[in-house]
Amino acid sequence: MSLRPVRLVLIATAALLLSPSAASAAWSVSPTRNVAGADTYLSAVDCSSAHSCMAVGYAIFQGSGGEPPRLLAVAERWNGTSWQMVPTPDPPSATGISLSGVSCPRPNVCFAVGGSASVSSSPDTRTPQIERWDGASWSHQPTPDVGNGGLSAVSCSGPRDCTAVGGTFRSGGTDEQPLAERWDGTGWRVQSTPVVPGSVFSELRGVACPLRRTCTAVGFSVTGNKGSPLVERWDGRINAWRLEAAPKPAGATDAGFAGVSCPHGPVCFAVGDSVRPPIPFVGTPRLTLAERRVGSSWSVMPTPNQTPPPQGQANSELEGVSCPGRRACHAVGDAYGVDPSGFRAIAERFDGASWQLKSTPSTGRSDSPLTGVSCPSRLFCMAVGSTGDFSMGGPAFALAEQWKP
Repeated sequence: MSLRPVRLVLIATAALLLSPSAASAAWSVSPTRNVAGADTYLSAVDCSSAHSCMAVGYAIFQGSGGEPPRLLAVAERWNGTSWQMVPTPDPPSATGISLSGVSCPRPNVCFAVGGSASVSSSPDTRTPQIERWDGASWSHQPTPDVGNGGLSAVSCSGPRDCTAVGGTFRSGGTDEQPLAERWDGTGWRVQSTPVVPGSVFSELRGVACPLRRTCTAVGFSVTGNKGSPLVERWDGRINAWRLEAAPKPAGATDAGFAGVSCPHGPVCFAVGDSVRPPIPFVGTPRLTLAERRVGSSWSVMPTPNQTPPPQGQANSELEGVSCPGRRACHAVGDAYGVDPSGFRAIAERFDGASWQLKSTPSTGRSDSPLTGVSCPSRLFCMAVGSTGDFSMGGPAFALAEQWKP
């Protein structure tokens, strides 16, 4: 499993969607904008329609003369024809800010979340960051002081109803605990989230709020040295988050979730990866993971994986999922080890009966992981990530791919 905490640099994932004519559907690259002189990454995207999407991420300016790299928050807007860069504010006294999640309850209202690092603190000390789009510009939102922590994802059922999730480190410690914050139209407030008994590390990486007072958050928790899927559910009452049990795949030693989509309150789909026992001459493979909740019961769904090369190993993981209906989902992520080097984008589609691998276009570069996907309808999806030769030390560029029947 990928036991990765909330982080400033995210590499992985992309997206899919189902339509009545899915057999003829295809993914295509949509040219994006990049920050001049910097490596540019897109982490997440949310679309209110095929003509309105907002993608967020970060740009890295490499330091010189021994100076540390500097990060800049990135936002790009899709108008149905092209992507345009949208300026984001720099946080005061910070080495940089990265955005990892976005939700747009209306075309002219978006919330983006992430984290920033302070100049006066160690690189490992971060502060949650939240920004709001009003249709014309982005602005910082005051957030509660939670110490060292960050936000990974956000979901809004309306302009006055948003939930952001991530993780926060205990003072003076290295163990991370789940973090949830709620927006009620006037301010953000930290909510109490339960901790898995005996866990030493827990993080929420995805959240879906299909209704005003219904949210499901997913991630992973570590007990001892083993990771397990983490699911928490909120029913609308103050601090009323509760744990839900989600199984590991049969034979898996570790497993965790990275994204979740709930087309209906009681029905949710979560995706991530799992680790199976070592295979002789191959190693310990990481495989895609998808689970579905109906009511309050989660179950593992079979998912396909990239075919590994002879005497080799292909690690695959899903980073994001979007479901415009109970029988229509697209999930995206990456596979490493299929090619001689680099991260290959992967996309899978659920048609109501099974998950299937779908082809993604080549960018002509060694790396093209997808990290987020949004499907506002059965007829359109947008996925984002990055492309380049960064696994070999080369530059990185923003990547967006759209799906149409």
